Amino acid sequence: MILKINQKVQVIATYSQRMIVRAVNGQYFNTKIKGKSLRPVCGDWVLIESIKNEDEKLITKISLRNNELSRINTRGKREVLAANINLLIIVIAVHPEPDWYVVDRYISTAENMGIKTAIVFNKIDLDKKNNKTIAFIQDYKKIGYQTIKCSVKKNSNLDKICQIVRNKTAILVGQSGVGKSSIINKTTNNTLKISEISAVSGQGKHTTANSMMFNLPNKGKLIDSPGIRDFITYAESFSEIISGYKEIKLRGVDCKFHNCRHLREPDCAVKYAVLKGKITNHRYNSYKRLINILKDLKKIN
Repeated sequence: MILKINQKVQVIATYSQRMIVRAVNGQYFNTKIKGKSLRPVCGDWVLIESIKNEDEKLITKISLRNNELSRINTRGKREVLAANINLLIIVIAVHPEPDWYVVDRYISTAENMGIKTAIVFNKIDLDKKNNKTIAFIQDYKKIGYQTIKCSVKKNSNLDKICQIVRNKTAILVGQSGVGKSSIINKTTNNTLKISEISAVSGQGKHTTANSMMFNLPNKGKLIDSPGIRDFITYAESFSEIISGYKEIKLRGVDCKFHNCRHLREPDCAVKYAVLKGKITNHRYNSYKRLINILKDLKKIN
């Protein structure tokens, strides 16, 4: 018997081959995936059917995605982490020390997805004299990225995070230990937690989720993603890499050659902008570093 669901059903938690989905009327279902070719991720809208003599439902189709947050996995293949995102929130903290190259790769991915990026500096109560981190934050702010300094412990500026997520679907990304889950807990304290969802749907508690989505009171949605040590942008061309660094893309318009890669070419406006301090050395080195990584992985020539 086919489950009669005319409204859209969205994946809100993923556990390998098991998932929790939510209908727009707030009803939750535990599901599994039909076949091996389907690979739904958090944020996907999917079609589900009933399974005879089972409480679980079956995901049979993934609706067309607006966009995908992707990376290169350990096998050198493209891996989709989430879908249908409006905002990427990169969380950093005093401890662990930020990996700014990873921050740049997240930004690059968001630029090519056509979505906005915000950088959240959490745990500012731990070290208010962290001048190096503050300097980097200012650099990103000058480029045009929104930045928020906050403290979950002090309950400081969390309302600003809620404001930028209003009516959007956002994903929190960053290194392990920066406080992503703590931010989720503070900003979504009136929403149904995953353990409760499992109990409601009759399946008991699940194991640790790969990612999960929570509702905010202001119709925003926050996806909590696992902490990572590294993140490699998925790109197949130099133009994609250049597009991921918007200040490099902007200055590159004035280069002598229209296909300038901003590496060893003469009369390069980007290299000139770096010398003049219009583009930071870090961002330019980050750009070159990503090119070398993708060359090593044979993603670009």
